[in-house]
Amino acid sequence: MNTKLASIALAIIATSASAYAADQDNTRAQVRAELEQAYARGELNRQPEFVEHLHVVASKTRTAVRAELDKAVVQGQSGTQSAEFTEYAGATAGKTRAEVQAELEQAYARGEVGQQEEFVEHVRIAGSKSRDEVRDEAIRAAKARLTSTSGS
Repeated sequence: MNTKLASIALAIIATSASAYAADQDNTRAQVRAELEQAYARGELNRQPEFVEHLHVVASKTRTAVRAELDKAVVQGQSGTQSAEFTEYAGATAGKTRAEVQAELEQAYARGEVGQQEEFVEHVRIAGSKSRDEVRDEAIRAAKARLTSTSGS
């Protein structure tokens, strides 16, 4: 049985190796020749890879652009209604922070929401703890995880 599987595996490896060897990539010269042919056929535009932006002359002043934008805002054409931009100025809170916190505490008490610590206290980072403190903390966390998963 093992000999049969080994011979099948070798046959598959030999087949894939020969297929890989037959699949040759183009050389750099061939790629450049194909690129030149694409330029000649008009399939690609010749564009410089680098555009010099040092000597660009502005057609409008900053003041003119701001005036144009203010005019567009008045006419409702500023782009604020497009899907790409969201205006938050009109958004109002439905509840106060205290109301939301009270509702959350009630949901915790009723068991509707699982109480998970999302806040990580960064006051005592690992660099300020001794090696023994870190080890003890890791052991306690592992034991707590073990008891919480075994109890479920």
